[in-house]
Amino acid sequence: MDKLDDVNTDVELLSAAIIKLQEENAYLERSLAQAQVEYILEQQYVEDMITQWDLGASQLTGLIRDNEKNDKYIDKLLDRINALEHEVHCWKIKNRKHDEEEAIKSYE
Repeated sequence: MDKLDDVNTDVELLSAAIIKLQEENAYLERSLAQAQVEYILEQQYVEDMITQWDLGASQLTGLIRDNEKNDKYIDKLLDRINALEHEVHCWKIKNRKHDEEEAIKSYE
């Protein structure tokens, strides 16, 4: 009987060990599933950040191009302003000469 009791005890211990291993296995499977979900979420986050970076880079490139166009436009405007200032300066000189001629005529 002692041998039978020993076998029964061994079977109970083995059964308990199997149940404990099954519980640990289930816990590890849940942990693995959770880690896989977190990995997928992190991967999606990284992909979203890369997409946002690409969009930002595209927008920045567009702004740089616009800025270059604006610089060219501003240069053209400055050239036109300089030309107008020159025309005004010439007009003032011409007008002053005309005024002086009129003043001389009025004294005569």
